[in-house]
Amino acid sequence: MERTRRDFVLGAAAVGTAAVGAALFGCAPQTAADGQGSAQAGATGDALAWDEEADVVVVGAGGAGGAAAYAAAKEGVKVIVLESMPNTAFSSTSLCGGYMTLVDSEEQRAEGVKDTPDALVSDLKAWGADIDEDVVRRYGELGHEYSLVLQELGVAKLSEAITKAPGSSIPRTLTLDPKDHQQKLTDAAQAAGADYRFETEGQRLVTDGGKVVGVVAKKGGTETRIRASKAVIIATGGFTSCPDLLEKCMKGLSAIKSMACPAHTGLMHYAAFNLGAQFDGIPWIYANEGMHPTASDMNGYANLFVYGAVKVNADGKRYVNEGMFIGNAMTRALLDQPMKDGEYFNYQIMDQKAYDLAAAAGKPLGVFEENKDLFVQADTYEELAEKLGAPDLPGAMARYNEDMSATGVDSAFGRDVLYGQGTGQPFPLDTPPFYAFANVPWLAYDPVTTFIVNADSQLLDQYGDPIEGVYAVGEIALRPALGNVYCQGAATGAGACFGLQAGRAAAHLGE
Repeated sequence: MERTRRDFVLGAAAVGTAAVGAALFGCAPQTAADGQGSAQAGATGDALAWDEEADVVVVGAGGAGGAAAYAAAKEGVKVIVLESMPNTAFSSTSLCGGYMTLVDSEEQRAEGVKDTPDALVSDLKAWGADIDEDVVRRYGELGHEYSLVLQELGVAKLSEAITKAPGSSIPRTLTLDPKDHQQKLTDAAQAAGADYRFETEGQRLVTDGGKVVGVVAKKGGTETRIRASKAVIIATGGFTSCPDLLEKCMKGLSAIKSMACPAHTGLMHYAAFNLGAQFDGIPWIYANEGMHPTASDMNGYANLFVYGAVKVNADGKRYVNEGMFIGNAMTRALLDQPMKDGEYFNYQIMDQKAYDLAAAAGKPLGVFEENKDLFVQADTYEELAEKLGAPDLPGAMARYNEDMSATGVDSAFGRDVLYGQGTGQPFPLDTPPFYAFANVPWLAYDPVTTFIVNADSQLLDQYGDPIEGVYAVGEIALRPALGNVYCQGAATGAGACFGLQAGRAAAHLGE
């Protein structure tokens, strides 16, 4: 049945979250049977009979939500955590490569690395451009505290080295064991008293006089109305499992497979739209790359450009500046290339020099035991082209190597860095044998297309004013910290830091 304007303008009523999101994006949300939730109207806080109450309700139990739950529970308040999955093993934090960018960490102090919030602001302003300096500065100020949390929880590392990741001018990025990080955070929050409700989805926010006062949750076919006497914290990640929102941001994006948490349905995005929250960054949305077509997890992943690799399409043609780093321009260029076996597709091409660098680096970006058999090897580019069925490869590599030998700058697309600021100069790929790693794009996270928050993690309305009773942390609210281009490790870093801050602030709201 077609909805009228009255369905979208119900005053203080907590109308169906999908309805207003659809209005803003000009699309109709899918039904509950399709996995996107319904557009049924809710009720005001006064009219709604509550089933139970907590001081703080956290919606989403990934890295940011877990940090929020941990911090709030340690303050001694009653915390309920709603998580639609049966555990937290599929969160973005658990599935990521493990990078975490923190300022003034214990690891930096031990190595004598001097870092400041202002240095982070300078880097992210140069890297992501459209940042909120106050938000980034606060992120930097929280870094040392979260590094202490990591030590307190005993989170394992994949590497002891602090790296200077793309987007940072100094070493400030840790490489954690992502699954261990997520599980220990979940365990610590529960040990502190947070009540985790698994397989329970936060469906709608309930408002009273413009203030968020609770959440309607659903487990199986049963709805539960939970009052939040202090605040609700939204930490439900992105919308990689919401085709409607993906297509409204970039045509063709929903055709790219998602390897992110399947719970990223965008349902709380619709809830935030319903509040009138600011949403920004649509022109900068992107897909990730580096996953082998046969892969189902990070053991089939390689992102080799920082070691010198070039990118070619299925025919062997170069088509983009590999030094741009991951982002919208890279994704749009890929969507213009010929598909292979029904998928968007490209190859990462290396010589032995680049391969050796990648093998020395190992996980998560380079060559390691689980992914090394996925590489195709040949003694010449002609032989490699024949193996791949990519006839244009020899000519593309000949021109690239001529440019690198002559000037160090790619004349076709302007590559003059390996993979973004601070990552060194590209070089000729002319030392046999030669290698190819097949690659398809995948949807994992998109921290630059999000809602807008202030430095206190409060969700902002269209006028830039905080919406009372609600915080937003993690992937659903990272754009102010990152701007237009993801800085490696900053999504997990900012999510954790702001989760910690929001949990503590929510616990003391109103005091």
